[in-house]
Amino acid sequence: MKAKLLNIRAVGVTGCLLLAACELPPPETAESEPAKETTTTEVTFTQTDPGPEPEPPPPSEATPPPEPIEDGVSPTDEQTRGRLPASKIAPVLQAHGPQFNQCYAKALAAAPGLKGSVTLLIVISPEGTVPHAEVVSERTTLDSPEVHACLVEEAKTLRFDKPVGGRVVTHYPLEFKPTPAGPLAP
Repeated sequence: MKAKLLNIRAVGVTGCLLLAACELPPPETAESEPAKETTTTEVTFTQTDPGPEPEPPPPSEATPPPEPIEDGVSPTDEQTRGRLPASKIAPVLQAHGPQFNQCYAKALAAAPGLKGSVTLLIVISPEGTVPHAEVVSERTTLDSPEVHACLVEEAKTLRFDKPVGGRVVTHYPLEFKPTPAGPLAP
């Protein structure tokens, strides 16, 4: 009997909590008042007005264009790779060979025995000009800052056909070694 009372009390407490949560009046017992008409309670949910929309973050001010890194080249997030066939690049570089050799010849006069390779990175703009050129140190064995600077300046004077679709980046390896002096003509 005791066990039944405890179970009833547990159900009774749970029932009270449920009634309180639903904000329903407690059920009437037969002892309290005479039975009234049965009414149904309809629970409806209404969406409350959440209030005004939160303020959007202020628009970020226009970011100024990035500063050029050097020689008119600026980093961008847009795709800028164009196409220019090697058949249009190689002849221009080969025709400029004597000017590249002059850079080496000047340094060779001051440092006999100077030899090695230099790889130039050349950026060809959509207009066909070279706004940027640099020596790729990882691919260069000729140790002469004078020759490097001269080659970069010469590369910036190159003119190519206009690439299709944007700029073109190419690498141009150069090999420099002194030529053996031949017999002098009498």
